[in-house]
Amino acid sequence: MKKFLSLLFSLVLLCACSSQDNNVKSVVDNYFSSVQSGDYQGAVFYYSDDVEDGYEISGLQEELNEIYQEYDLGEDFEDASNDFVSNVLKRLVSSYTIKEVQVNGNEAIVEAVVNGIHTDALNFDNIDDELNGEIDDYTKNNESVLQQLYLEQGEDAMYAKIYKDFTKIVYDWMNEQVNQADTIDYKVRLELKQVDSQWKISEIGIYDYELNS
Repeated sequence: MKKFLSLLFSLVLLCACSSQDNNVKSVVDNYFSSVQSGDYQGAVFYYSDDVEDGYEISGLQEELNEIYQEYDLGEDFEDASNDFVSNVLKRLVSSYTIKEVQVNGNEAIVEAVVNGIHTDALNFDNIDDELNGEIDDYTKNNESVLQQLYLEQGEDAMYAKIYKDFTKIVYDWMNEQVNQADTIDYKVRLELKQVDSQWKISEIGIYDYELNS
């Protein structure tokens, strides 16, 4: 009888551990699926409040939101910003394979290999130099149109058009950089913890770029 109870207890523990592994894996699968589909809100749903996001997608979205709110650039800028973040997400994770799941109480570690663009490739520091010519051309080619708009509808209407047109110029260039970036294989380590009985991603570490080189 004791041997049977011991075996039963061992089976219960084994099933419980297996269930936790599956729960953790499911969260990571759902997270990566959201990233692949460009769903920002769906991705950050799986973050803890104090997440250390190796992809920095939450910081990117927050920075764009701050610019939009500070300068009141209009719905065109907000829509273009959201589309840009979605495009970045889709390119960050083209495919992935979960290699290992470790659960220890209320904490877990997931190791995965991901194929996607190198985050360091997304460097827009030189955007002013790159777009200076295009903006000059825009100003020259639209000078009469802008003057006419100013005379007929006022300064606000003129600047509204400028913001809208500049938004397209800027985001077309930024999306082009994202779309042209090469994809590579790299390792990702995700740390998770239980928050209110739900598994949340608390840290994403990205390392070992260019595994296929």
